[in-house]
Amino acid sequence: MILAGLDAGGSGSRCLVVDEEGRLLAQVEGEAANLQSSGQEEIRKSLGAIISKACRQAGIQLIDVLGVGLAGCGTPGEAARFQEGLFMPAVRALYLTGDGETAVLGAHGGEPGVVVAAGTGSIICGLRRDGCFVRRGGWGPLLGDEGGGYWIGLQALRAVVKAEEGLLPPTLLQKEIRQELQLEDMRQLISRLSRGELTSKRIAALTPVVLRAMQAGDMEATAIIDRGLDYLGRAVFSLRQELDFPLQKVALSGGVFSGMLFERFGKKLGREGLQPIRPLYPPVGGALLYGVQRAGLPRNFRLKL
Repeated sequence: MILAGLDAGGSGSRCLVVDEEGRLLAQVEGEAANLQSSGQEEIRKSLGAIISKACRQAGIQLIDVLGVGLAGCGTPGEAARFQEGLFMPAVRALYLTGDGETAVLGAHGGEPGVVVAAGTGSIICGLRRDGCFVRRGGWGPLLGDEGGGYWIGLQALRAVVKAEEGLLPPTLLQKEIRQELQLEDMRQLISRLSRGELTSKRIAALTPVVLRAMQAGDMEATAIIDRGLDYLGRAVFSLRQELDFPLQKVALSGGVFSGMLFERFGKKLGREGLQPIRPLYPPVGGALLYGVQRAGLPRNFRLKL
């Protein structure tokens, strides 16, 4: 039996293929996909392309079970409607849900738990013992995503614009962002945005710039990071009230937590008696486990990545 998982997110898509023993056969990457910001036909083509690529690498023609975690699936109804129109001839059985649920499953090896996912966007997800999925955040860039890479980058751009006009004190971010984006004049931001050159992915990529400024002691950069982490912390503490088990460990996932912010946010959790952990598997592994569980295969299935 051939099993596969596909994590389709705002920064890119990842797919892995394993055999019935959990041994890796293929692992590939593809284009970004988000149900709220990408056209459905565009997403279908993107997912089809990455599945074809994975099959070629694995040397197979057919996947028996595919689990998909798709960014932008805010409700089970949205996932179900999109799945109805998703035809993949190389897949026997396909199970699709939002990428928040698959992030939890990956982080805790298919078991109940909580994960704070902060990549391009942000979402705090919990899976209860009774199978119910609860969450905070995941509202997208216009309504939320605090603490995610796009939010951090956007706050930095807003700060430098205000600092340029004397509405905020001078900040190291002005110099750093001018160099990073190769700007001769900050007002070039207007044309770059209107031409679509500053994509959400490019803005999210400003997060390391903000972190460098924070490490150098910049007050505005520090304030941006702390506002984002404060929101994520409050969201975890709020979500904890809806769980049907005592929460002890919180998995931190996504590019925002790949460096120093893991420890910084971990200290915030620690003050509330919670232990930060790294995910057992990445979200793409959670997508595979979601497919395994929905297909009725043994819950003790483990990946050998």
